[in-house]
Amino acid sequence: MKFLNKDKFEVLKEVWGYDSFRENQEEAITAILKRDKDVLFIAKTGLGKSLVFQLPSLMLPGVTVVISPLLSLMSDQVSNADFKGISAATYNSTIGKKEKRIILHKLENNELDLLYIAPESILNAELLEFFKDKVEVNFVAIDEAHCTSAYGHDFRPKYKQIAVLREFISAPFVALTATADSKTVTDVKEILKLGTTSKYKLEEFSQNLDRPSIFYNVFPKIGNGYKQVISFINQHDKNDTGIVYCLTKASVDDLSKFLYRQGYKAKAYHAGVSNKDRDKVLTQWMNDEVDIIVATIAFGMGIDYPSVRYVIHLNIPTSLEGYVQEVGRASRDGLPSKAYLLYDPKDSNLIKWMLKKTITNPANLTLRLSKFSKMSKFATSNDCYRKQILTYFNQKQKNDNCNSCSNCVEIKKV
Repeated sequence: MKFLNKDKFEVLKEVWGYDSFRENQEEAITAILKRDKDVLFIAKTGLGKSLVFQLPSLMLPGVTVVISPLLSLMSDQVSNADFKGISAATYNSTIGKKEKRIILHKLENNELDLLYIAPESILNAELLEFFKDKVEVNFVAIDEAHCTSAYGHDFRPKYKQIAVLREFISAPFVALTATADSKTVTDVKEILKLGTTSKYKLEEFSQNLDRPSIFYNVFPKIGNGYKQVISFINQHDKNDTGIVYCLTKASVDDLSKFLYRQGYKAKAYHAGVSNKDRDKVLTQWMNDEVDIIVATIAFGMGIDYPSVRYVIHLNIPTSLEGYVQEVGRASRDGLPSKAYLLYDPKDSNLIKWMLKKTITNPANLTLRLSKFSKMSKFATSNDCYRKQILTYFNQKQKNDNCNSCSNCVEIKKV
């Protein structure tokens, strides 16, 4: 589906049903459509990142190559595109040779608007030559661009090689992320070589990362925290949707069973659950058959459900980036939602031990411990939580008191 002669507002209305763009979306899309610059777009979690590369793809003649870190994320994006009438496909290790040949045929005949692909797949030498000789590429979109950086909380080693594409695909890069501190942003620009070629300079856009519809709560954990989790859930309507994050698979299983026995429609989600069962749980959640997902960080990127009313952390996350990403699952419809974090120094000691046990590279370990130290400072500080988050991401809050976090509003501890 192409709109080569239509205005971007017409495309926005016809395909997405919106009358206006969100902050800096229009400006970023205008820059992308010119195809004479690399673009870096830093967005709020869940508020308009995909639109920034999807819409211009419909207004340009070729295909847009979208590099994505997760198979589940690609599948979800393709399903959403198909629903809107956008011609999209995913090329990855899970599809067969016949399906791959069909996709390559469509690429060669310019029949796709969007191709979602993992970095491991597109860095294949044979496929690179195919793109070089036979495919008209609008631009290369790097979704979740913070994955390129070891400073980022979701580092993917293959993402560091994406700049190789510049030797085979003559098109601008569009890098997009929702959670990157200044060090990660600098790293992303260097690794992807954004704006460093003579042909493409760099234009940057960022949204204000504040999520005013989310109320931030941090409380000392009492015992195992289960009674507090029940108390938080009961502050919401019976059928409200929520996510509870736990540190380990064992605690996910234990808490989900505990909630189920208490009469709550809760299910477990972690890497130890089979792909089939995880897909089933996600489908049940999306269809409102399950109200509460109890999960590890495996329930992360690509999860897009508009009406999550609360996110609870039974344990402190390992970084502020991870915390913001996970809390950002809430309030994607813009309605009031709450984030609850339970802090226990014992959890901090356990996390430090886990980091030291699992990370063998000394420099990487130092980095991870530094990020965790900042997360711990956030959880134990008396300062406004919203202000701390914005400061971490080099943004400012107008007032010291946000009036929508438990440090700024006197709340009875539960």
